[in-house]
Amino acid sequence: LAFNPKEGICRHHSTDSLAMLSVVVLSVFLTLSCAEVVPNYQSCPGVTVSGTVTKLELDPCHNDGEKCHFIIGNDVKINVTFTTTKVISAAKPVALAYFDPVNPTPAPFALEDDSCSNFDQPCPVAAGSTVVYSTTINVETTDPEVKIVAQYEIHDQDDNKIICIALPVELSPPN
Repeated sequence: LAFNPKEGICRHHSTDSLAMLSVVVLSVFLTLSCAEVVPNYQSCPGVTVSGTVTKLELDPCHNDGEKCHFIIGNDVKINVTFTTTKVISAAKPVALAYFDPVNPTPAPFALEDDSCSNFDQPCPVAAGSTVVYSTTINVETTDPEVKIVAQYEIHDQDDNKIICIALPVELSPPN
């Protein structure tokens, strides 16, 4: 396809370019359709936050309705859509894994230092804004097969929690 400015329309030049465009569109559709909206997350119990999560999406899609299965050795793409009630001039993520619900001592995950670079808009973010936060977590090949509750937080410039979500997760081996 090529745009002809004199006619103001796109013209088809070859079947090869049309076939290539079809492949690109199909690839984008398949990539976008795989991200799964996760219904079984919850706000962290007893935690005060200044934002409201409206959607959590994970890719790849391995949700059995009770927990998400993260495949060992694969990346997990995370998109969190939330609305903030405060101005965000700086932000950082915190991720914790709870292994034992009876003795809840969390283990931290290493993440990026600056969440603003993962927002769909630059910081500072105005109060009342809807933000999409996107990141990728690598489930290492050395990670054990285990069931955890993953807690994901984003903190603001004053180290107050903007969002906090808890999600049951099982690290599963590749098939």
